[in-house]
Amino acid sequence: MKRFLLFIAIIFASQFSKAQKHSIGLSYNHLFDGTATKFSSSYFDPSYFHQKGCQFGVNYSYKISTNFKLISGLQTQTNWMEKKDSDFEDNLQKWNFKIETMNIPILLHYKFLKYLFTEGGLILNWQTNEPNENGIEKQTGLGISYAVGAQYDIKKFKFFVKAHSQIQTVIPFKKKYQTYRLIASGISAGFFYHL
Repeated sequence: MKRFLLFIAIIFASQFSKAQKHSIGLSYNHLFDGTATKFSSSYFDPSYFHQKGCQFGVNYSYKISTNFKLISGLQTQTNWMEKKDSDFEDNLQKWNFKIETMNIPILLHYKFLKYLFTEGGLILNWQTNEPNENGIEKQTGLGISYAVGAQYDIKKFKFFVKAHSQIQTVIPFKKKYQTYRLIASGISAGFFYHL
């Protein structure tokens, strides 16, 4: 319900602005790679592996100039992970767990060579499910995201596809120190509609 109200609020606010500066859109992201990593690790630390993941987003774009835009919105993301706690096959134990987050990106989008773009910036993350006892710490904090992709305009629609990577929690909101950070990469496709 909150996502629907945010979507309606964006549409309503855009009606009072200049045409072609504001866009709204939808996106789907298939996460094909990910890991939970430590900035410093030892040989006997458990290993975390990505199994699958996806992300859905309601996006908002504000045109700053011909080549620059600000991108934001609201995204839900789910990552399925596997934990392995030993490097020795005869003593290998495995656990599966899930990480669900709600993300608000704040990205700067730069268009170049007519159809190509790059974008990067911050993401605010809130993990919406409770951490699994065999998983990693809660991924709630300030992260970073970077992407490169292609886009094509058809009348008032802009279709895009991009490859991106993100670190979920570079700076945790509650803890001063966090051991593991979730890093995910994927391919995203979607569209924007110029209001």
